[in-house]
Amino acid sequence: MSLIIGKLHTEYLDPPPDGVDDFVLELMWRYATSGYMSGEGRLWAAFSDSQLMRDVEEYANDNALSQDDRNVIEEWIETLPWDVEHDDERWVELYFFD
Repeated sequence: MSLIIGKLHTEYLDPPPDGVDDFVLELMWRYATSGYMSGEGRLWAAFSDSQLMRDVEEYANDNALSQDDRNVIEEWIETLPWDVEHDDERWVELYFFD
């Protein structure tokens, strides 16, 4: 049996637009403190599109966002570089650097 070894490649994304950065920070800290994300100084996790949309729903309700503000976040999510489609969902791996 031989080992298969791969190299990870980090693609740096443009900073999120105004109104999205607070959502991203909350997302990062929520999943880092729950143990879903892992890493020291660099946090990593895979997210499905439905998972992120549920997070937007919760964030919008918790922060009384207008529909316009919510739309900005959802539009940003659509621009993410979705890596894989599996079980009728799109997945993206996100890395957060501090």
